[in-house]
Amino acid sequence: MRHMLLALLLVVMTGCGQTPEESPGIPPSGRQNRRVAVADGADSKPASKFELRRKAAEQGHATAQYMFGVMYGLGDGVPSDAAEAAKWYLKAAEQGHAPAQSALGVLYATGAGVTKDVVESYAWYSVADANSPGVLKGNLSAAEAALTPEQLAAGKKRAEELTEQINANKAEEAPAETSSENDQPSAEPAKAVVSIVNSIGMRFVPIQVGTFTMGEDQKAHQVTLTKPFELGVYEVTQEQYEKVMGTKPSKFKAPQNPVEKVDWNNAVEFCRKLSSLPEEKAAGYVYRLPTEAEWEYACRAGTTTTYSFGDSELELGDYAWYGNFRGTTHPVGSKKPNAWGLYDMHGNVFEWCQDWYGDYPSGSVMDPTGAASGSLRVGRGGCWLLNSDYCRSARRLWGTPDARDSRLGFRVLRSSIK
Repeated sequence: MRHMLLALLLVVMTGCGQTPEESPGIPPSGRQNRRVAVADGADSKPASKFELRRKAAEQGHATAQYMFGVMYGLGDGVPSDAAEAAKWYLKAAEQGHAPAQSALGVLYATGAGVTKDVVESYAWYSVADANSPGVLKGNLSAAEAALTPEQLAAGKKRAEELTEQINANKAEEAPAETSSENDQPSAEPAKAVVSIVNSIGMRFVPIQVGTFTMGEDQKAHQVTLTKPFELGVYEVTQEQYEKVMGTKPSKFKAPQNPVEKVDWNNAVEFCRKLSSLPEEKAAGYVYRLPTEAEWEYACRAGTTTTYSFGDSELELGDYAWYGNFRGTTHPVGSKKPNAWGLYDMHGNVFEWCQDWYGDYPSGSVMDPTGAASGSLRVGRGGCWLLNSDYCRSARRLWGTPDARDSRLGFRVLRSSIK
């Protein structure tokens, strides 16, 4: 039982909800992903302590509830208690958290902490598989093979009931998250920041020159930016991407959600085409991806803390979509902005940067543009799926320029040539 729960913990830490080929970090097989990976894993912060995780779980954060269940299931820092684990798994599962749903399938299959019920086990496995297709298929297939035709029919009916209830819970908790063709980002830029609008309705804020500490711990170094720029208030939306590129590549279809499944090459092509629009050319504007230094400078917004608002993970939910919340991306601008009026710098989707991935310089630098060459491009910011550690201002992602993933999007930088 302990090994089954540990396996489930590893699933969520490597990215449940995606195929192994899409997962950043180390795929379940243990081989390093050649297309998308999280770098600098050695300097990750320690896991949250018991009380910090309890607070987040009690506040309704599904991933914290799931992890709290894992702690009780494994006896990690608390006495092992399968019934307590089941209670927390259920809270997360009712919010649509696939690993928690699969964990309930394990408990009902074994009778640990709950009354053994093979039909209920199949139903939760089925719901988990529908939430994250294919990732947990082995559990569902094994459960199905052990059922009689009558039990299978009952399990499918029960899965439909659970799905209806979970969807009802989502609708009650967040009705404002439904996006339509006429939706606009639900939050406006911070009042202290005046945004600028381009010819297709994209908003930008001016970013002034300055010096800051980039990176963290042994990799921290001083960077000076000598050229002002304007950065997108929001991540590029699906609606904006379609206006410029004429395509809809995203997995999660919604016009005001960030565009995703866009590789670095197409993000650069979007910038080129946007720069070529008659109104933009006439105004002398050029668009590109921000450098990694420009991105972190704008994300930090004058701070030196773990996140742009401070060090507390408990506040991250006010600023970021992360931790597989409802298993999807979300409309841009629906969380709080940082001090410079930029939204979703933490979470929602990772954002491509201009640079090749490489080691940081050892000393102070001015206007860095990353490695001179390479095979991997940089991404930043965390995403809807992964945990808080990936949302740190200093956390780095790398990927091949052709990598497409439902957690990868971008925002653009604008400068003037006039």
